[in-house]
Amino acid sequence: LILPIFIKVFNLLDHKNLRVTIGRSNDIVETLIQGELDIGIVNEGSFINYQLLDDITLFQHPLYIIANSKFQKKWNDLSLTISSSNFVLPEVGMPLRDLIEREIFNTLRVRPKNIIEVNSTHLMKEFVRGGNYLTFVPLSSLNKYDIDSAMNPNYFKVLDYKDLNISQRCIGLKSKYHGTQLIDYLFNGISKEVNFIDQEQFF
Repeated sequence: LILPIFIKVFNLLDHKNLRVTIGRSNDIVETLIQGELDIGIVNEGSFINYQLLDDITLFQHPLYIIANSKFQKKWNDLSLTISSSNFVLPEVGMPLRDLIEREIFNTLRVRPKNIIEVNSTHLMKEFVRGGNYLTFVPLSSLNKYDIDSAMNPNYFKVLDYKDLNISQRCIGLKSKYHGTQLIDYLFNGISKEVNFIDQEQFF
């Protein structure tokens, strides 16, 4: 979601000296602290040193549990669903896994029956399509095709639980010693683009 929006906003600026580095969020944070990057865009995690970096919320999206199209929901209770199901999750150390562990598993004091760890949201969705796993994803990882049964026979079911009220925050980071009008303009532009996309969403 964020990379094409970032490039679109940057192309509106009269400033063509752009070098983009893609990597894991904790690696981007360390590179920022070392002064090798001007700005970073990451998903929030406990690894961020807020004493050394300034942050701004670019957008915040709720988490959902998704399942294969043939999945039959047995319980309306989130804890029962988690404890009786197999989950595919991001690897330990990734921001989404940090959020799931802290705000869901630890808060509810529950663990899935089995866990498989992968290193991308794409792989998580592929495991779910196979039919034996559930997963948690933010709204930004879904699109209309993913959940439209008329368009896609392998669509995902979005499972609704009233006690799942968790959101993932995407944040822009910059060094406290590096403040420019360009960076602020870029972050504001990204936030506006995401808000526009949200208005077109399917929930």
